[in-house]
Amino acid sequence: MKAISLLINSYLPEDLRNYSETYDVKSMNKIMHAVAEKHPDKFAEITKKISDLGRTASYVQGETITLDDLEPVIDKDKVLGDMQAEIKALPKDENFKQRRREIFQKYTNLIEKTTADNALKNRNNIALSVMSGARGKMPQLRAMISPVGTFSDYKGEVIDVYSKESFADGIRPTTFLASTYGSRSAVTSTKVGTAKGGDLAKQFASSAADMIIRKEDCGTNNGIALDPDDPSLKGRVLAQDVDGFKAGSFITREMMATLKNAGHKYIMARSPITCGCSGGLCAKCVGKMYKGGKLPKVGDAVGLTASSTTMEPVTQMALCLVAGTKVRLASGGSKSIEKLKVGDMVVSVDTDGNMTPTPVLDIFTNKNAFVRDYSIEGPAGRFKVTCSEKHEFLSYDEEDCVENEKRPIHMCYVSGLPVAVIKDDGLTWCKIAKASRVTMQTAYDIEIGTSSHLFLLSNGLVTSNSAKHTAGMTQGKKTYSGLAVIQQFTQSPEKFKDIGVVSELDGKVENIEEAPQGGTYVTVGGEKHYIPAGHEVQVKLGQVVEAGDQLAEGLVDAEDIVRLKGLGAGRKYYAERLNKILEDSGAKTDKRNTEILARAAIRHVRISNTNGIGNYLPDDLVDYSALQSTYNPPDAVHKATKESIGGYLAKPAMHYTVGTRITPNVAKDLEEHQFTDIDVTQHEPEFTPEMVRLRTASHTNPDWLASMTTSYLSQQLNESSTRGDDTNVLVNPDYRPRIMYGEGFAKNVGEQGVF
Repeated sequence: MKAISLLINSYLPEDLRNYSETYDVKSMNKIMHAVAEKHPDKFAEITKKISDLGRTASYVQGETITLDDLEPVIDKDKVLGDMQAEIKALPKDENFKQRRREIFQKYTNLIEKTTADNALKNRNNIALSVMSGARGKMPQLRAMISPVGTFSDYKGEVIDVYSKESFADGIRPTTFLASTYGSRSAVTSTKVGTAKGGDLAKQFASSAADMIIRKEDCGTNNGIALDPDDPSLKGRVLAQDVDGFKAGSFITREMMATLKNAGHKYIMARSPITCGCSGGLCAKCVGKMYKGGKLPKVGDAVGLTASSTTMEPVTQMALCLVAGTKVRLASGGSKSIEKLKVGDMVVSVDTDGNMTPTPVLDIFTNKNAFVRDYSIEGPAGRFKVTCSEKHEFLSYDEEDCVENEKRPIHMCYVSGLPVAVIKDDGLTWCKIAKASRVTMQTAYDIEIGTSSHLFLLSNGLVTSNSAKHTAGMTQGKKTYSGLAVIQQFTQSPEKFKDIGVVSELDGKVENIEEAPQGGTYVTVGGEKHYIPAGHEVQVKLGQVVEAGDQLAEGLVDAEDIVRLKGLGAGRKYYAERLNKILEDSGAKTDKRNTEILARAAIRHVRISNTNGIGNYLPDDLVDYSALQSTYNPPDAVHKATKESIGGYLAKPAMHYTVGTRITPNVAKDLEEHQFTDIDVTQHEPEFTPEMVRLRTASHTNPDWLASMTTSYLSQQLNESSTRGDDTNVLVNPDYRPRIMYGEGFAKNVGEQGVF
């Protein structure tokens, strides 16, 4: 047993000790999350002890990178020879380039994995830094000591050049030119243009405001199938009996491990998506998730909690300096950060204090940044800077340095922390002397054209735009991340960038042909589907597909899933894809948060005929949960799932909602998850599911005052007047009318919620 394991576990409560743990950034985050959840009163003490241990270890046994760390760790010639042999064997047809890209990526991934494994065995300091989470990523390790591989262009497409050398070898001009396309990282992409994370968070909150706990248990036996390793399973309620565990039991880590070891590929668990509660949620479908792992209480506004928990990390990514902060120009003058324009030349700095002119590539704004005023004490006296709490300056940690060797790092600054300032005689170190209270102001940030991401303020302070990237090096299958992607995904615009095309109908793939304008045509059931250039086709000739199935790579629009596969399938896709986008953006959240947001955002159906489905008018856009409670088609029968193909669901099953068309794939999915009998009708439902973009989702609220909390207020006020909408503070579950009227709080919290 290692000493580090003994030391860390000695700081932890007994129920959290694990002497076989490997301590990297992921495991430490997991440990501290468990401490915060189970022992919140000890969190500060344990955090300090472990932080002090890390600093001591760095001081006593820390090593820097040596020339030995740049030695190759794989047989490059053999791997590249195998790759070239595969490429030579390819037929020289119209698919040659695409297949060659696939081989490029295959060997890039192989080289990356082999490099990581061998480097760790050799105790390579670069590999140890990457694995610990201290600095760097696997693609950067690969590029430094093994073949760089492939790069992506500004569109994210793979460039048809394979770089066979490493940065340690020295790169060729073609590799350098390919690398100059360097795509920005997920963190930077959250700040595209003037997009505001706070605005998106408000939209989520507006949509989910009425997701309130109405009762403790709705009694449903529906749920969603989750992998036994899914961390969001812990604290959920089991939806089906399985191997001696009874439905209604709370899922524990021990239960997850037992079922996984028994060979179960999924666990059916209750979910906010499948909750049977009308006009809100029940506690057991949310599960033990908030407030230290306890069930939410009746009246708890879990929708607001989910929106703030999910979007706060995204919002924080877009914070920086306030208006009026002077940025040093390459010409010698200065300009306020909010007045900078793309193309302006500013002064970039490296960690040694060397300065170079560099262009401004982009400018970002956030109107709701939490900031502080900091007084910085230096050789020339004190000066003040106003900056967001989570922004970074070039600084160093005194406890991580030895005498006369200050190792600069990017670090969120606190009182007393040394920060870098450049004066006429070069880089010097000053200290933050005083920090004021938090205020909220508009903040700005810039992206610059150098890898250090450091730029200079007119007062000499060296600050960072927090951008990190992998210089365009491809990292396997394309990911979608950042605030711009989240906004597009939730708003479902007509021009959907990088869209993943889906089939518009059931049928067989009859033809795949190159389109004259570039891209590909895929014909399904006689209908041509255009696949944009650069999107790899994911189906084969003769393959049978259903409406809504993805035909080519890209980000599928949730509106297409809702329209073609139904409300329930749309909710499940929305929750899972949003969760993945957040994770890839560095803002990971519990999957149940995105499930709550999916239920809130995707809940509308358009009435086509009012026969037997409530007091609605044709073309009304209504809430699905209200319609479901009254939906009872007269010809509905309970029958075997495999005999129901071609019919429509009369009662929900799994995540599938009423009105869902029973296709062969739907029937197969239900049967595989023990739904062998379902309620089905042969009549096509007289309503259609409809996805309303997030910004206008609250406009469907029948309470006119509750609907007046997002954009397009004039239009919404006119429409509410035309319909004669009313408001009722005493019975309305939405908290916003009560705020406007100033009454009704702390009354009937089971219906109106606790805020």
